Amino acid sequence: MVQSSVLETIDDPDLAVLCVWVPMLGGDDEPSSRKATRLLPDPRVRHFWTRDLELGKAFQEALDLPRVAWDIYFVYPAGVRWEGDPPVPASFMHQLLGLPEETLLDGDRLADAVRVLLDE
Repeated sequence: MVQSSVLETIDDPDLAVLCVWVPMLGGDDEPSSRKATRLLPDPRVRHFWTRDLELGKAFQEALDLPRVAWDIYFVYPAGVRWEGDPPVPASFMHQLLGLPEETLLDGDRLADAVRVLLDE
């Protein structure tokens, strides 16, 4: 959905996507994360692998989520720096049960949120 709704529809070189793969499900490991990078082949995407859940726990705390943050899409304006705790995003969407339905991933709404920040 990110590939088709965001990356394929927004032709802006200022768009940067950081994709962090984490071990949430059985079989999630570094080799499988390398294979999964094919889901987001756009050159504006940088892929990372982390072998623990510390990043997800940090975002869980920063956003006051009921569970470890994973399968979540954060939107930040240009220039945001991470110093200490994770920065709170301008908006986010998810694909998880138990989180607010109004932030459930919708490709068109995600693309709109990205466009707004790129236009600023």
